[in-house]
Amino acid sequence: MKRAGVALVVLMVALACLPASAARKDSDRDGMPDRWERRNDLDPNTKDARRDPDRDGLRNAAEYDFRTNPQVQDTDADGSDDGDEIAAFYTEPRVRDSDKDGVLDGDDDADGNDVADEDQDDLTEICRGFDDGDFDRDGLDDEDENEAGTWPSTPDSDGDGIIDGHEDSDSDGTLDEDSEDSTLDYCYRDQDEDRNDIEPSGAMGRVMAGPYCPVQRENDPACNDRPVAGIEISIQDSTGREVADSTTQEDGWFAFELDPGTYVLVPEKDDRFMGSPEPVSFAVQPSSISEFPPDSVYYDTGIR
Repeated sequence: MKRAGVALVVLMVALACLPASAARKDSDRDGMPDRWERRNDLDPNTKDARRDPDRDGLRNAAEYDFRTNPQVQDTDADGSDDGDEIAAFYTEPRVRDSDKDGVLDGDDDADGNDVADEDQDDLTEICRGFDDGDFDRDGLDDEDENEAGTWPSTPDSDGDGIIDGHEDSDSDGTLDEDSEDSTLDYCYRDQDEDRNDIEPSGAMGRVMAGPYCPVQRENDPACNDRPVAGIEISIQDSTGREVADSTTQEDGWFAFELDPGTYVLVPEKDDRFMGSPEPVSFAVQPSSISEFPPDSVYYDTGIR
């Protein structure tokens, strides 16, 4: 064997004999690599393999094994908690439609009892997190937002000034927030779902960026301003305390449900653009949705 070949074999043997901690650093020796823990907001210096911060029934060690998110109850947003997918329904927690039947896993009925799998545990689960709770307070339980094609973190997903719970996505004459009403909706009963009917108030707007042509050309779509996704928007009260935050969707829209009062909208700095828009002061009136004027949250591309 040539010298280079011998050297390669020796190197391979040496790597194979390295301890696991050298090949995959695990400072607290809890079975989860530091890199994975940091990426998922866990402490690589604390033995937390047996903890379950998102309360989905999977301990952190299992979240690592199944490559799910230990901070989110429903990693693939199909309506079923990660723990339920593994232990109860034997579905894939990172695939929204495990059996490829065109129905999301949470909307399947594995035991044929006419109750969707995502609703089986409504009488026993705690009412928080990204499942039975209503994170954005739009009247739709987070586990039901996927059925309406809406986002559990934004009260007005399509930016039309109507909160998601007040939409009728299937045009059946019943508001989406009432379509799932049953005795199984333990966490958010009918009277709680309808609390947003009393005094809905808030603000909405759209983040845009431009220019996109060195010389603006009329009737050229390539030169038009474009909506910006992934921009974090912070809402602060008159004391500078953050009271809400959200991230713009693909169409650039953002929306907040806010109590009447005076606020300041603060867009984040984004390295894709030059600087960042100035903070915008605004007021929210009772029973109304304030809409920001066009270009009030506008990023400069620097194209000249």
